[in-house]
Amino acid sequence: MGAQFSQLVVESSRDKEGEEFFVENQKVSSKELPILAEGLARQLPNLYSLDVRSCRLKLVPPSISKLTSLQILRLEENKITTLPTVELACMKSLRELSLARNQLLRFPVESLKFLENLQILVFSNNLLSVLPALDNLASLRHLQLDSNDFSTLPPQLCDLPSLRILNLNSNKICIVPDHISRLTSLEELHLRHNLIKTFPTQIGRLVGLKLLDVAENELSNLPDETRGLVSLKTLLCQHNNFSEIPTVVFGLPCLSMLRFNDNKISSLPAEIKNASRLTELHLEENELTSLPVEICLLSSLRKMYLEFNRLEHLPDNIGNLKLNVLLLHSNKIKSIPQTLLELKTLVRFAIDDNLLDESSLSIVKKEGALGLLNINEAGRSRGNRKSRRLSRTFRRSVLGLSLRDDITREVLLGSPKEPLPVISVSPTPSAKIATRTLSRRLTMEKIKSTEDLISPRRGHKKLEKRADIPPLERFKEFFRQFVEQQDYSKKRKEVLKKATAEFKWQLLSQYKESTLELIRNSGGSFKEAGGSAIKSRMKERSYQEYITLIKERPNKTDLTHLRNLLINHKPDHVWTSFFIDMGGITSVSHLLTSLLSRGMKANQLIVESLKLVQTLLDICLKTVLTTNEIIDNVGLHFNNSHLEIRRLVIEIMIQICQEHAVGVSLVMDAITNSALSQNMHSMYRFDPLVQPLQDDSSLIGLDSSSNDLRSLSLTLINTIIDLIEDLEIRFEIRAEFLRLGIQDHLDRLKNSSHSDLIYQVRSFETSGKEDYEDMLGRFDRNTILKKMSGTLSTDMSKYSIGKNMLRVSIFLLGTQNHFSMQFNQHTTVDEVIRNIWLKFSLPLSNEDFGLFVPISDTNPNRISYLPANVTGMWLREYVAIDSYGLSSELLSEMELKLKPWRINVEITGKPSKELIDPNCSCAAITKAIMEANGAGPYSEEFGLFMNFLTEENYAKDELRKLLDDSKCLSDYYLNLTKKGTGKNCEYNNTLEVRLKPRPFKVRMVDNSTQVFDLELSSLIQDIFAEISTKIGISSINSNDYGLRLINPHRQEDIWLKNDNSLGDYFIDEESEIRISLRPRILTILHAETGEEVSEFFDLSAPLIDLLPIISDYFTKNPGFNIADYCVSLITEGAERVLNNNQSLRSQGVSANSYLMFKKRTHVEDSDVNIWSEVENSSNISLSEQEGGKKMIESATFNILVQRLTSLDEIADTTTRFMFMMTYRLFSTPNQLLEKLVQRYNIPPSHEHVRGHVQMRVGIFLKQWVEYEDPSQDIKAAIMKFLEQLNTDGYTAIYNSIQKTISAREDNSQHSPILSPHSSTPMSPHRPQILNLSSVDEVELAHRLSLRAYEVYRKIEATELFGQAWSKPHLKHLAPNILAMIDYFNEVSLWVASSILSEKLIKARTNAVSKLIKTAYVLRDIKNYHLLQAFISGMNLSAILRLKWTFARLPKRYKTMLKDLEKEMSVEGSYKLYRAAIQKVQSTSCIPYLGMHLQDLIFIEEGNPDHIHNRINFGKFRLIYEVVSSLQKFQTISFHFESESAHIPFCPLEYLDERALYEKSLQCEPRGAESNDIL
Repeated sequence: MGAQFSQLVVESSRDKEGEEFFVENQKVSSKELPILAEGLARQLPNLYSLDVRSCRLKLVPPSISKLTSLQILRLEENKITTLPTVELACMKSLRELSLARNQLLRFPVESLKFLENLQILVFSNNLLSVLPALDNLASLRHLQLDSNDFSTLPPQLCDLPSLRILNLNSNKICIVPDHISRLTSLEELHLRHNLIKTFPTQIGRLVGLKLLDVAENELSNLPDETRGLVSLKTLLCQHNNFSEIPTVVFGLPCLSMLRFNDNKISSLPAEIKNASRLTELHLEENELTSLPVEICLLSSLRKMYLEFNRLEHLPDNIGNLKLNVLLLHSNKIKSIPQTLLELKTLVRFAIDDNLLDESSLSIVKKEGALGLLNINEAGRSRGNRKSRRLSRTFRRSVLGLSLRDDITREVLLGSPKEPLPVISVSPTPSAKIATRTLSRRLTMEKIKSTEDLISPRRGHKKLEKRADIPPLERFKEFFRQFVEQQDYSKKRKEVLKKATAEFKWQLLSQYKESTLELIRNSGGSFKEAGGSAIKSRMKERSYQEYITLIKERPNKTDLTHLRNLLINHKPDHVWTSFFIDMGGITSVSHLLTSLLSRGMKANQLIVESLKLVQTLLDICLKTVLTTNEIIDNVGLHFNNSHLEIRRLVIEIMIQICQEHAVGVSLVMDAITNSALSQNMHSMYRFDPLVQPLQDDSSLIGLDSSSNDLRSLSLTLINTIIDLIEDLEIRFEIRAEFLRLGIQDHLDRLKNSSHSDLIYQVRSFETSGKEDYEDMLGRFDRNTILKKMSGTLSTDMSKYSIGKNMLRVSIFLLGTQNHFSMQFNQHTTVDEVIRNIWLKFSLPLSNEDFGLFVPISDTNPNRISYLPANVTGMWLREYVAIDSYGLSSELLSEMELKLKPWRINVEITGKPSKELIDPNCSCAAITKAIMEANGAGPYSEEFGLFMNFLTEENYAKDELRKLLDDSKCLSDYYLNLTKKGTGKNCEYNNTLEVRLKPRPFKVRMVDNSTQVFDLELSSLIQDIFAEISTKIGISSINSNDYGLRLINPHRQEDIWLKNDNSLGDYFIDEESEIRISLRPRILTILHAETGEEVSEFFDLSAPLIDLLPIISDYFTKNPGFNIADYCVSLITEGAERVLNNNQSLRSQGVSANSYLMFKKRTHVEDSDVNIWSEVENSSNISLSEQEGGKKMIESATFNILVQRLTSLDEIADTTTRFMFMMTYRLFSTPNQLLEKLVQRYNIPPSHEHVRGHVQMRVGIFLKQWVEYEDPSQDIKAAIMKFLEQLNTDGYTAIYNSIQKTISAREDNSQHSPILSPHSSTPMSPHRPQILNLSSVDEVELAHRLSLRAYEVYRKIEATELFGQAWSKPHLKHLAPNILAMIDYFNEVSLWVASSILSEKLIKARTNAVSKLIKTAYVLRDIKNYHLLQAFISGMNLSAILRLKWTFARLPKRYKTMLKDLEKEMSVEGSYKLYRAAIQKVQSTSCIPYLGMHLQDLIFIEEGNPDHIHNRINFGKFRLIYEVVSSLQKFQTISFHFESESAHIPFCPLEYLDERALYEKSLQCEPRGAESNDIL
């Protein structure tokens, strides 16, 4: 072995500092042994560890004694039969000796008795059967005698006082002696695979025992004395004969892992609920048919294995468990409880091979079992705690890799189009910081897009499972080792061995999802590494060798090499997957624990180990998260003083939090366990995160990069807090940080030049203020203060402030902190206030603040203020603190508050000046003012108003604003103006108590609704002026409109009179106000009799509806025929016949117009031959545009046709299409064709233009036929005209038009109108009814949008003319518009129904939150129509009255809803929406139809069809522009990557408005308080 041996020695000397030497699979002869030992002693004098395995050694050379520094000697897998006595006795430093897998027949006690420091002795896999006395091995801690030939447990073992680990697995032991109890230091006892039938009662005396392994024996029970194992954490009893689990087991106080798989257990006792610390439960391969409901009480349980049982159902509340792993495959389960479908913490879930319905089984097969949970997910992640999968992706950006355009969706929704590549280059520290910076900014910034708030469950992305299965040879060995790893019974192994390749692959997919893709991508099959070569770093090791290396002899070089192998999947993907799934992660976890005891010299190994964990997280996140204790073991290094270690630990924790829903829970547990391992009280568990924020840090290597570590620490703090969904828990966690003094550090860091650090500081403070405001919706101020100080959740003795110390809570004006200081007998209240004021840079003067103590003030001369029921006492400014004689408890409960304000108060018109406590809520102050002034009982209908005095409105009309009931008056301190100081300070502002504005539903002219907050005391004319200004009615003629009050309980509507106030009318919550055209007085003259009549008429009604009414005024002739009569408008001496199909208003009829009723006796002007009318100023009006271009404003029909077929001036394309779209509004197809024929037939006087004009007519005819499909009678006339064109030689035009008509006839089968009411076939894989919990926000928005687009794209231009959608006799002309309106209303009602279907207030709040997030998706995909429908649903009276539901809605969601309402508001005639829609170019969009319909109504009603008997072409240009704006998006369909594009639409289930209101009253009865609502 000469050359190779020399090479190994050189490598060991260079790479391992000469401390380790390892040789394997090298034959070493007896002659070479002395040379080997002497060479090592000479060249490696500091040799610490010697490992010679599989070298066929038969003896240990005497020269081994020269290795005096040797502490570890491993001679495994050789042929040694005995050990030298004298030579081995000289090795006094030896601590570990391993001769596993040799041929020892006798225990070499004589050789070992002088090894006083020997602690680890491994004699596994030998031929030992008896033991001698072991008196001299008093230091022995770890003894392995497994796989030998012992038939009884040797009593000599019980004389080892220091023994902690005893392994006697795989022997032939039948009886465990009583004297086992003498091993009082024993922590682990391994007796697996023996013949034990009973256990001694004395086992209960092993009070320090932590692990007991008795698997694969013949046990059927455990003694009651087992309850004495008070330290036992792991109990392994699989593969025995238990028919039930002994109840004594569940009383073990520390038990965390329990394995009883492969027994004969048919039921579980109710006592299982007592195992409060149980985290992992294995019950696979038993005979269980059900689970007790008590199992749902195991709050610590994280993993439960129940496969291969006979379970038929699960407890309903199983979802209450916070499980990470739940395996249920191969049972008889028929249905899954709803609580389990809503469980968000699962990382691994298996339920295939059960009796589920076909729909569920199909989803399991396609997406995996987690797919069942995904489709029932209801967006439970907290919206603004939103970044999920950022770390890996943005690492790509930092390293210079390009990001795709859809990166935000890819990262936040966890559904990339392609797998994220693993980067083999380690980013620099600055790059890592940049990564986290960008990550955090996306996490915390104000929401601007849907992806910022959507939060499908992290780590639960829907996996599109590929149908193809790789060849069995590729994963055969992987499956074999998997079966061994799962510890199945022999019978089960045989069954699985014979299973099909498909079944094997499916089973693997339930457990090894993280690494299966590696197997699939591998080009070849797995082959074990072997051979006889020395496994040096010159040749690649097997995965098993690396696992062994990590466990036994780790070094920096090998760990770095291993990490690079994993990153690049070398030697292949299978190698990587085997390392991961066959113990590699567990070995890294154990390494992190073992390195704790090595001190600072192990820091580099710790760094490499943590980097290895980062790599493993990138490759197989779920496997890492489900590996026992690895996250806890990473957390054990939180307190390491080495900068790089601390940085890596924090980065790992951030990555875990952001990449999976269970991450926060795991990180919190790791932080808590780290504190406990350091004997640190849990109240200080976050101290390692706060410590880097301090000025003076003890961290090694802390330099200019200290801000980077501070930024990372604060990022982790923000991430932990932000990703906790429960508001109260989140608030208490933040309070823990505040109690550790984090605010002091943040105040100092605000002056940092590090931009990301400043951003993190602001994020912490901003989210804290949001949570505080949300808490005010649930608790009173005092309760919040107690939660802040920890008095509700923690014993105050833990926060002892010491003698002569005081503690003040500061929780106002945006500051949330605590202040402590020492005081003496001379310290005054004023000094304390000044110190606090200076420290926290509080706004206002220090004279505005006072100290408040929650104790009754017995001073008879105390100043009274409102509210008078506040319990507490103000401390006088210049009085010494000590003089009050306050107890230590009161000294710790002091609060800094604003002093009472002397301010003007007005109620029922009576002004006064009062002292008001601004620290109270506005609601409490309102109540106090009303009671003090005898203004009747307080109700929530009254509110507190303040005039906001600014430079702009001072001395002008004051700006008066309603104050928020839940906020303190002090929150409005910025709006105060005061005069005087100290006791003489007064405020110029006025507080007024009066009725609050009420939300009223106002129905617009387009039949859509908007909600306005209106005061009952306001006059109708002022209300109408406000509304009309916002929606733009004033731009036409607001005098023609008015307000009608509509109530479903009244038969007739009421017109609201301008001089009355809104309070003069009875208006309940179901009433609505409608904007309508007012009836006007018209004077009508009968042309034949001269009789006149003046009556009110509805100018918006079509004339054809009014003709019978008009005729009744003049004649009672029963044979009256409308077609024989007409009405003319008399203006300026001219007469114009009105169109019967249009409204009077659209034809220029207004109040006091003069009309004439007569029989039709003359032809209209349009019947004049087109060549007889010459263009002049009387028949055309033009306007000049920019650039000198002239535009037609009005003209007669003849002149319009002349212009469109003009020789001198060819009409532009826009004008031609404008005419073709709108001509039916002022003409008919017959008339147009007649004029074209007239134009084509050139009179002799114009023979010189014959060819050119006829060509223009032919071209216009071709474009007309292409634009619209003519009716049969018109088509026949066109065909006749075409024959004339063909005869005259215009063959090309003739053929083109013929081809267009023929093609239309061949394709005359039109698609039916898609109505929301129509029946849609249901997918067998989806629920029959679409409900809020069945899909996530993105898919919900996509599916609704696809449905809406199918209707929207079919809207024809003609449906938008003449307000056909709003007139009963014309509705058949607008089927698609009516379908869009119906769908809008259905979605609005469905939104409200989804909220009210939830019985519990928390569920309703969650529903509202999810709907708001869905609305954001609709906005981002530019579906403005359904966005407005969602807003409309939120503004139904049944929803608006849900006071307590919206009180619990987080502020960010309230803000989001307000932003959406503002964007779609009618303010300024939809100013913001118009701006948004104008920016949309060449992308899919569904405009809000209501606004465009309103525009058409205003255009049609505000502009006459004719001006001086000329067609008002300017009006029809406006109509064309509106219609074109709707049409331009009809050809751009939605293309979504989600499944929604392939799923048939599910109907919406909803209640009508009356039923909704009744449901609303059930959810929140009138007058109910917060405590009355469930």
